Amino acid sequence: MLLPDMVGTGGDSHTRFPLGISFPAGSGLVAFGATLGSMPLDMPESVLVKFTGTMQPGITLRDLVNAIPYAALKTGNLTLEKEGKINVFSGRCMEIEGLPDLKVEQAFELSDASAERSSSGCTIKLNKEPIIKVPQFKYSFNEMAHFRGLW
Repeated sequence: MLLPDMVGTGGDSHTRFPLGISFPAGSGLVAFGATLGSMPLDMPESVLVKFTGTMQPGITLRDLVNAIPYAALKTGNLTLEKEGKINVFSGRCMEIEGLPDLKVEQAFELSDASAERSSSGCTIKLNKEPIIKVPQFKYSFNEMAHFRGLW
């Protein structure tokens, strides 16, 4: 599995981190974590989503989001019928490879969309170049948050 920069949780399925991995939790579990300063986390199984080739002109990030269930439908790992439903992503962490040069903002958007697949988390393998730009933003965000008394 890819090793994320941060691990966290949030109160709904679309709580994702730009440079880490987060898992959705019910409000009771989030309150438990806030009260005690830590929370139990069962690491889910993962499913590999591998893109091949290069992103062609005109292909949007939303096209990539839609390509994931489309490929799963074609291989029988996802069904549309309610009865006997198959969803390889449900409750699993999606590990996405093959898009190493996405901007961090694009990777965040793609990982956020993993909630649409009922995935419990998502991580994307990126080259270091797109990530190098982020610590400057991360530092200024942390500095601003500290200045405002958020931590």
